[in-house]
Amino acid sequence: MDYHTQFRLRSSKQLTQFTQKSVSEISPPLLANRMAKKRAAERAKKNLPTTPEKKAEVVAAVTQSLRTRKILEKHGLMKSPEEENKIVALKAMASDFPEGIKVIKNARSNNALEALGAVKTLSFGKNVKK
Repeated sequence: MDYHTQFRLRSSKQLTQFTQKSVSEISPPLLANRMAKKRAAERAKKNLPTTPEKKAEVVAAVTQSLRTRKILEKHGLMKSPEEENKIVALKAMASDFPEGIKVIKNARSNNALEALGAVKTLSFGKNVKK
């Protein structure tokens, strides 16, 4: 074997080892290989109802299981109730924020202008010029 062939083989082995490590760190493979995973997914899809409403109802019932829900949360496919509550609170704060700024802008007093500057600094950082 010449040098280039050895280099290609070595680099391809390193690349496959790297990708296998990174994929296994994300989620350990429970099925033997990709084809087994594909076949299992096809069997599951084939056995689900054909109408979207019924399919959604079945999938929702399956995801209500505590064990399944925890695994899906771990893989980032579902959010825990605590995370959902945080998202709702952050959305509410984000929607109230512009209203508060408008009230402060319309006040036109020195205290209101100082408060507006403080709000801008806290929300956007020190680099905001406007």
